[in-house]
Amino acid sequence: MKMLWAIDPFLASSKAHAATFAYMKLLGKGNAQIAVAYVASPAEINLSAAFDRPAGERYTRFPLELIKKALKSAKVAIPTKLIEVLPEMRISQTSAVDRLLEHAEKLKAEVIVLNTHSRKGLARMVLGSFAESVIHRSEIPLLVSNPSGKPRPAIKNILYAADFEGEKDPGFEKALELAKQTRAKLCVLHCAGPMYEWPDNPKEPAVAKHKQVVNSRALEVARIARLAGVTADVLVDARFEEVSKSVLRYAAAKKADLIVLNAKAGRFQALLGGSTTRKVLRAAKQPVLVVKSVNK
Repeated sequence: MKMLWAIDPFLASSKAHAATFAYMKLLGKGNAQIAVAYVASPAEINLSAAFDRPAGERYTRFPLELIKKALKSAKVAIPTKLIEVLPEMRISQTSAVDRLLEHAEKLKAEVIVLNTHSRKGLARMVLGSFAESVIHRSEIPLLVSNPSGKPRPAIKNILYAADFEGEKDPGFEKALELAKQTRAKLCVLHCAGPMYEWPDNPKEPAVAKHKQVVNSRALEVARIARLAGVTADVLVDARFEEVSKSVLRYAAAKKADLIVLNAKAGRFQALLGGSTTRKVLRAAKQPVLVVKSVNK
């Protein structure tokens, strides 16, 4: 699995870098090909104000030194030839994000890895504007790691939040692939809403139709997992609760080591995978893999 680690030497701690690297190795199951990249921009005050360094080094050699130092501190061994500093002199976050995504496509990366901010209280709920923009614009799956999360020795349980919409579900396919690869147990959660438990009423045919669709998809998901040789539970939650809260609650109850979400992306989609994805990313203690459904 080819992974591009969009590292920020000014953001996460050594402990967070070490935990993120450990998760990448677990997902790659010993076959992870990890490259590192950092977009160096004048928008980063730590670079633009580095007056003790020659101007020509502030967006090239200087950040490279910082990255190597951060990796060494985290006891992460990545060859220098696999670390790329990408200068982007336009003071535009969109330009910086696109520079990273172009590099990811050039490398044919299958996953882009990001860290959220390691903060407490209200500030902890901030992903970081660069990370949010990457999640918004990328069509490549993203692994988002919370620096406060504790590394696990193995991926034993994966939680996938399924919306049961459409015939093709890239998120489920990826969750199933990872469960099979890591020999993890898969929990597929669908938040059907309170209507799922309403009594059948001839005057409200939508209720029966809703139940029929949900039950049919749940059985199909269980069948596909069984044929793939993956142990899976398919859960339907009918509580009157925000989907993000349900996902986080079940992730804790099932002791999930990884949460997988499916988010839409495309030229005409102005979303960060929707508010559910954003809320889960901000609060999850586990790494979250965001798989993109691309609409051209």
